Amino acid sequence: MLIIEDGSIVPGAQSVVTAAELQTYADLRGLTVPAAEEDREQLLILAMDYLKSIENRMKGTRTDVDQELPEPRENVILFGEIVDANTIPEQYKNAQMEAAIAANDQDLLLNESSQNVKKEKLDVLEIEYVDGGSWSVARLDRVNAAIEPLLISGGLSSVFRVL
Repeated sequence: MLIIEDGSIVPGAQSVVTAAELQTYADLRGLTVPAAEEDREQLLILAMDYLKSIENRMKGTRTDVDQELPEPRENVILFGEIVDANTIPEQYKNAQMEAAIAANDQDLLLNESSQNVKKEKLDVLEIEYVDGGSWSVARLDRVNAAIEPLLISGGLSSVFRVL
């Protein structure tokens, strides 16, 4: 059973949304997720693994040193308003669900590389690769669009003053 973080620092939390919420989100958008609840839960855990990997790009800081997940956070400004420190923003929930949907078809965190072909020759088969190594990257535009408002802009943290 998936343990859900609700903003109160739930011990052992693995997700900020349920498998049922993922199903509803996908259905509303005409996207496909597995029918089995256990399979959707697994996708949500993979999605959270990805979101944890980009935590250093997120605004604010964790509210508690012992919390399992990057959310909830404090000192976060979203659309000009300070986000309550015990709130999980909808943008973060949507990012997890988008990442879970993507995880159904691709790896979100890659431990592989692919060669960059510089030249191919069909007669007497010859392939030449670009020097300097190669790499692969998962393309997650929908995830990035969902989480973008919660990320630090331009690599610099936002500074604000509460009056």
